[in-house]
Amino acid sequence: MPKTFQTSTKIISSFLKFVRIFTQREQLKTAFLKAHLFVKSKKMRDFYDVKISVSQCGKNGKTEIRDGVLFKRESSLDCLRGIVGYWFRFQTAKTRYIVKFSLWKTQIASQTSELLDETRIAVETSERKIPPRKLANRKQSHLPKQHSGEIASLPGRIQRKQSPRPVPTLCEQSHATDETSLPAEETTSCPLQGFHERCLHIRKILLPLRDDGEWDEFDRQAEHFLKEHAGDTDLHIVVVLEQGMASCYRNELRSAEQFIKKAMGMIPQASSTLVPLLKGRASYYLAGIYRRDELTLGRAQRCIDSAKKHLTNAAFIPDLDQAFLPYEEGCLLLEYAHNKPCVEEEAKRSFDRCIELCSRASNKDTNSLIVKKRDLALMKKAMLLLDCCTKSGREVRTINEDTLVEAKQCLDTIEINILEERPRFAQAQYHLVRSDQYFREGRLVDAEAHARIALDLSHKYRFYIEQTAEARLEYFNKLLNS
Repeated sequence: MPKTFQTSTKIISSFLKFVRIFTQREQLKTAFLKAHLFVKSKKMRDFYDVKISVSQCGKNGKTEIRDGVLFKRESSLDCLRGIVGYWFRFQTAKTRYIVKFSLWKTQIASQTSELLDETRIAVETSERKIPPRKLANRKQSHLPKQHSGEIASLPGRIQRKQSPRPVPTLCEQSHATDETSLPAEETTSCPLQGFHERCLHIRKILLPLRDDGEWDEFDRQAEHFLKEHAGDTDLHIVVVLEQGMASCYRNELRSAEQFIKKAMGMIPQASSTLVPLLKGRASYYLAGIYRRDELTLGRAQRCIDSAKKHLTNAAFIPDLDQAFLPYEEGCLLLEYAHNKPCVEEEAKRSFDRCIELCSRASNKDTNSLIVKKRDLALMKKAMLLLDCCTKSGREVRTINEDTLVEAKQCLDTIEINILEERPRFAQAQYHLVRSDQYFREGRLVDAEAHARIALDLSHKYRFYIEQTAEARLEYFNKLLNS
């Protein structure tokens, strides 16, 4: 009987833009704000209808399909009121689909329909991977009956054969983390402490180079560490992960994803005790890449969920990894939190959790990496409160005085008098958010000046926020010249 590969996915859209991506729990939904089938209007006497079509991409182009894709309507989600979502299940593995959503308005009086908007979303399915533990169980369940009889008749011999091999068996089990928890291990703190110190040494050198946009020196140091630790798979993975994040900072998202996935492919050869930590770090790094594209926000949420699961099973979690997870979660929520109070509050709580963890860790150890992460979390929280990330936020929505004061306090917490000593990326981010604050205060000249500094820094050092700074600068110049 042929195998059926099933890949669950969820896609979401907003009624204003029509489609935006939103992820909840461990599957991918599509949702439409206020686009419920037959949403009736008393004055207009019309209703709205959402139509969905799915095309499969092949060698001969796109072909619309009716079989092989299942979906059903979901009336609402937990945290957003007025949302209609769809559950999708794609039956074919390693296939690219194009899902088209069309919003139609029909007037009851004339029985005429008008196409208001439509959008397309690309979905790629992958082959379902069976964890080694489950695969071993399946193979064992299909053993011939005479084998099971031999095993039952020779318990002493089997026990003697298995007793000298506990480590390989444990390693095989420790790698099956996709759907099961890691087994408990008896380990000493010395190897973990040694890895933590070497890992921190590598990150203390690579991360400042990344944050300052010193790309040539970063690449040189990364290659040096790869050669130095060529025989150490654990540290080799650490370096490759940081190479991925450097590509992400340069807005080279495809290259960044390739680096992270390369590191993930090496994790099965890592020390079993470190597998959960390395998988967790790789997962939240991937989330940081995927959240920069609105078409992959769903993947980003799944990576956040995966990182939480793996780090929960880790034997130890460094302070920086503890802070990274809520930071990435807050940044993901920031992408679709605009004008959604419940999502805004959740994003704010995530940034507050990151700030608290960093402040607590910096009190124990004045680790500059922790302080830098705290500063970035403060800036992101201020950015969330000021609500200037989108065109509609700047041009349509307003914020109250208390929110403006809270955002200003976040920025004032950062030591401005030594701003020049901060990494260049943090400086660019700081000037970008300051421009948002001055815009909300009506100080357009100051807003334009800070946006220009942010643009100059991001352009010079190839930071990914260049387009964001340019959009703000153009808008502020337009207001000043009007």
